[in-house]
Amino acid sequence: MIEDKNMEKGARGFFEIATQVFLPCYDLIAGQILDKTKISKGLCLDLGSSGGFLAKAVSDRAEDLKFILLDVDPEAIEIAKEQNYGDKFSYLLANVENIPLADNSVDLVISRGSLWFWKQKQKAFSEIYRVLAKGGWAYFGCGFGSGELKEKVHQQMKERSGNAWQNKIKKIRADQSGEFIAGIVKTLGIEFEMINDERGLWIIFQK
Repeated sequence: MIEDKNMEKGARGFFEIATQVFLPCYDLIAGQILDKTKISKGLCLDLGSSGGFLAKAVSDRAEDLKFILLDVDPEAIEIAKEQNYGDKFSYLLANVENIPLADNSVDLVISRGSLWFWKQKQKAFSEIYRVLAKGGWAYFGCGFGSGELKEKVHQQMKERSGNAWQNKIKKIRADQSGEFIAGIVKTLGIEFEMINDERGLWIIFQK
């Protein structure tokens, strides 16, 4: 076992793990998002974007989309800028619970992995719905897109850090079951679909 010294190194540590372990999942999830939403142009907002890996995978499949990468961590925004994704990408240092964008201004809202860290989830979900344009889609949650990739990632993370990663995930997700997340969305009166299987936990809705 190799001790993973990046487990507690914030955005830089996650960047290394994302590029060395998680990377294959982003293209798979991007395909699932676009297959479901059929969004091919307009503006896409990636919440808790970190290095922008999911947005970049979506952009590779949807050339007419433009992207805003939003993260509350200045270091994450800096890392995303360092990737030089091009003119289609802009960057926003902000909190998902108070998105500084106009009502009805975004065609697609995506996020992978940041849901567990949204402290005021009801407010965050309300903000997502507010910024969505009529007919726009939200597709956010956490997972690796398939059971096969999930197993592969878990094995690689165990080799890197033993049980430290899974223990950390369990701690983060404590009391945040699919039923709990779905219940919050229901309080807002939003019609939604929830995926909660080997692909991960995902909330999907259209405005």
